[in-house]
Amino acid sequence: MLGTTVAWFHDGPPPTYPAENLATLSTHDLPTVASVWQTGWTATKACAPGWANWSARCRRWATPWSPLIVRWRAPSVLALATLDDLSLAERQANVPGTTHERPNWRIPLPFTIEEIARSPISARVAGAFRDRGDQPG
Repeated sequence: MLGTTVAWFHDGPPPTYPAENLATLSTHDLPTVASVWQTGWTATKACAPGWANWSARCRRWATPWSPLIVRWRAPSVLALATLDDLSLAERQANVPGTTHERPNWRIPLPFTIEEIARSPISARVAGAFRDRGDQPG
């Protein structure tokens, strides 16, 4: 693996991702898919100038099926779907630059692992991770 391609930072669609990189929608340091999808998250004025474009890209990608789309369409040998995204968690695990202000890494998932494993989203994503030949219609 030579790098990581994060969908929210990559300008092109998943078919343009490098095959030698890990393909992922998000990371633990970024807003979750559900927070973007449900709240219409946008970058604040305090963000660096390029972040307004990033927030628009996030909103375009934000559906519960986003990890599935990345896995199906990216040529990357490795792909990652986070438990935060599979559980539709709205709070991200870590907010960079915070220590005492926030309970980073101590935020529980909204569902148990067993409940996440039984969810339709998890079943579809797991199926895509097992068999990438099953392309969406």
